[in-house]
Amino acid sequence: MPSLRGAFTAEQREVLLRPIMPSRVSIANGMAHVEAFDVIAHLNRLFGFEGWDKEILAVECLFEDASTDARPKYTVAYKASMRLTVYDPEGIVCTVKEDVSVGDAKNQPSRADAHDLAMKSAVSTALKRCAKDLGDGFGLSLYAKGSTAALVRKVVPYGNDAELPVD
Repeated sequence: MPSLRGAFTAEQREVLLRPIMPSRVSIANGMAHVEAFDVIAHLNRLFGFEGWDKEILAVECLFEDASTDARPKYTVAYKASMRLTVYDPEGIVCTVKEDVSVGDAKNQPSRADAHDLAMKSAVSTALKRCAKDLGDGFGLSLYAKGSTAALVRKVVPYGNDAELPVD
C-alpha cells in the first residue's frame, strides 16, 4: 500500500523521542515553557531551514484599553491561529499541526508598541503550541507539571506496524 504522506527519517524520529533538555526550559510566572526562538532553532536543527513552514491562519485584536494617568499606557490582547507544516527530505508533507493562542501587552507606552508586542506574543505562543504536538523535545512533557521526563517513549511509525524502541 503506498504511503499517503511523507515520513520522518529514522534520525529525526530518534531525536523527536528524546526528552527535552532541562537547559532549554524557562520558567515564567511559575510556569515551565520553551522560548519561541528555541522552538524555531529546534525545528531548523531537525528539519532544516527548508523542511518546515509556519502559516498565520488568523490574527484578531480582542481588546485595547488605554489609561490616561500622567502618561498614557496601553494594554492590548490578540488571538492568533497558526499552522505548522513539516516536510520529508523530498518535500512531501509529513504532518500538519494547528493551534491557537492569546497574547497580551500590558501598560505599554505607545499604542503601536502594545499592538506589536501583543500580536507577536500570540503568534509566537501559537507556533510553540503547534510544535509541542511533535513531542517532548518541543515541550510536550512540560504540560505534566513542568516535567522534563519523556512522555512519548515510542511510536508506531505511520504506515508501519513495528514500534520503535527508545534507549
